[in-house]
Amino acid sequence: IRITYFLAQYWDAVPLALSAVRAANHGWGAARVVATISLGPWYASPDTRPEYHSLTSKELLEQFRTDMEKALPSIHSFCAPDGRASSCAIVTLAHCPQMTHPFQSLTQRATKEIMNGTTSWWLRFIDLWTMTLELPDICVAGHQS
Repeated sequence: IRITYFLAQYWDAVPLALSAVRAANHGWGAARVVATISLGPWYASPDTRPEYHSLTSKELLEQFRTDMEKALPSIHSFCAPDGRASSCAIVTLAHCPQMTHPFQSLTQRATKEIMNGTTSWWLRFIDLWTMTLELPDICVAGHQS
């Protein structure tokens, strides 16, 4: 079993990560690939993306939407029946009670809206935010444990 983990803080990094998996041949060409993609919190506090520092929350949410919509064709191609992956899922962030900034719920809603009508048997949408809303406080530093 091989597990490859990419930290893509923004949607525009996803196509590059998928391209790397597609191009990796070093004995893994026949390996089954399943992809889960989950992004969002870096848009709320874009410390690693200086060009986003001056954007308002509304503009950051629009950037999140734009970036996700631009990444979807690469995701669809990678996850399609003739693509590299056998299955894929776009997953919202998990909910933590400490997440008091409204931006997290806004990215969840935006992801849900964008994915509405674009899912298939090879590209699924998992609303982890809604699934974890009622979990007790089991978050460590803003991450589900």
